[in-house]
Amino acid sequence: MGGYSTINDKNFKVIGKPIKLKFNGITLSGFEGQSIAALLYSKGIRGLRNSKSGDERGLFCGMGVCYECAVSVNGITGKRACLEPAKDGTDVRSLDYKTPYNPIPPIISEYKIDSEKTYDIAIIGSGPAGLMAAKTLIGKGLKVVIIDERLGLGGQYFKQLAKSHSFENKSLNDYQYRRGSELIKQVQNSDTEVKLGSTVIASEKISNNHLNISLLKNEVMELINAKRIIFCTGAYEIARPFPGWTSPNIITTGAAQSLLRSYRLNAGKEIVIAGNGPLNFQLAAELIDNGAKLKGVIEASPNPFPFKTISLIKSMFYDPNLMIQGSTYLAKLILNRVPILFKHHVNEVFGKNPSTIKVSPILDGGKLDINKNVEFSADTLCVGYGFLSNDELPRLLGCKYEYKETGVSKIICD
Repeated sequence: MGGYSTINDKNFKVIGKPIKLKFNGITLSGFEGQSIAALLYSKGIRGLRNSKSGDERGLFCGMGVCYECAVSVNGITGKRACLEPAKDGTDVRSLDYKTPYNPIPPIISEYKIDSEKTYDIAIIGSGPAGLMAAKTLIGKGLKVVIIDERLGLGGQYFKQLAKSHSFENKSLNDYQYRRGSELIKQVQNSDTEVKLGSTVIASEKISNNHLNISLLKNEVMELINAKRIIFCTGAYEIARPFPGWTSPNIITTGAAQSLLRSYRLNAGKEIVIAGNGPLNFQLAAELIDNGAKLKGVIEASPNPFPFKTISLIKSMFYDPNLMIQGSTYLAKLILNRVPILFKHHVNEVFGKNPSTIKVSPILDGGKLDINKNVEFSADTLCVGYGFLSNDELPRLLGCKYEYKETGVSKIICD
């Protein structure tokens, strides 16, 4: 059930120093620049912890939101393998559900203002919005810090090639890589201070011009002060629950794309992608280009052809580049004879080596027609049903918000 490594393909070069770490006492080799999750995935290790029922859990969101990949690192429990760098000599162990997490160090509560740690603006999040905010503030005479819990700048959209690899074929350095790299270099070459691997665990408004922000990095607490905060915390993927959805053979579309674009790993050898939205089709096309076998793409929305021809024509005028890009993805799937099922949803996943994925048509009322199941056999299922705003921090700081009819929160802007 291993990931299918493309680590030695001719278009990319391994530049990370060889390292060795232990997982549950077994020595594994990898490269500096990989995350622990990526290194383990490349060795076929997917189960990273056990639930109360004894089921294995593993990498899922790939961005530190779900904590499904929590492991023990050098005796410190609750470390997210997807965010933790793989280092030589590290001792990684899987977690039993009864294993307590290490306590967080006490939050610094003193309100003393340290001038060296006081910023005009703190930007939380270093994805496209965070990088653009930092770029806009360059040269404005302001002391700015950008904070992210990831190992590198760029976020999910501008995710960069990990430091374990470099490009050999420059044509594969596409727009997302290039645009992200340009913004990252502009920020890094400015006076903007960058704090990576730092998780914001608390923030408190002291006055109209003073906020405390508590950061946790490497089990050490740091208190910084900011006059203003710009929240650029992005979004996380929606996963629709179904029987078997917690299997370590199931990951989000974003996690699969991170494995591929950052660490040069296919999520599996035989893959099914299910959900809703263009990211699934982009991932499908990229996986095909990198040697994975796509067993099927399951799209929840109806087939846009031919009933929505007018809407498609209008879309060409609104954003022709996006439409051309989407058409290219679709054409690649068709040329490679990948089955595409519109208006279908995953009904159940069971079994291992490989898993059986049951898919059912979606009826007009939204229910599944379980009498018309289609079954796929694959070692990996990637799921993605759109995104939700990652707005916990602004809500905790007192920003006004409301709940939509769907139960999703929305920050109210002035």
